Amino acid sequence: MKYSLMTTSMVFPLVEKLHSGVEMETVKKEYADMLHMAAGCGIPAVEITSLQMDVFGLGFVKEKLSESGLACRCLIHMDQYAQTNEEQSKGIVERARGKVLDAGALGAKYMMLALMAQPDAEGQDRGQLQDALVRNIRPIAFYGKEHGITVSVEDTLGFYQNLKGRVVYVHLKDMEYTDQPDGADPALDGRYIRTVPHGKGVVDFQPILNTLRKDGYDG
Repeated sequence: MKYSLMTTSMVFPLVEKLHSGVEMETVKKEYADMLHMAAGCGIPAVEITSLQMDVFGLGFVKEKLSESGLACRCLIHMDQYAQTNEEQSKGIVERARGKVLDAGALGAKYMMLALMAQPDAEGQDRGQLQDALVRNIRPIAFYGKEHGITVSVEDTLGFYQNLKGRVVYVHLKDMEYTDQPDGADPALDGRYIRTVPHGKGVVDFQPILNTLRKDGYDG
């Protein structure tokens, strides 16, 4: 089974440093060191978020990946894909199409669409949100196919059982519940949820890995 390192939680602290006034060159050096550290641990590939290219630039990210000997296996692009406003939806689709081209430039074969917290979704009809999700993602997926990039979405083990014939890439992360909103997304029960290092949160990875092996997943 091939594997790659998700870099999202490693990059957020770097972005926070920029916002706090740390110079860009200092943060860029830390970013390059992060990639070299991953490569030094024997990790063959990473998942790059579009945030990294927005902050550091596509050329810089590509250069540092090459210097570290890491491959980019997947590009993760976060946005409010369940947006029902037509004008905002157009912008979401256009941004994602641009990221499809970035994924190709990085040598990635996959792009994962990660659904961002959408505060204006509260009070909206669930069916309308689902329709918007499909309507916004469909043109992105077709555009990806035209450019040799397989577009996928985040999912859970329950949905996997129904959709496993369509699974092309698996991405795992651990989460924990917190009462603090800083750096976290709102959960349905009123608490907040945030990413943590694997093994430190509430996700039980073993059943997921066992199921993938049983089904012959080797992506």
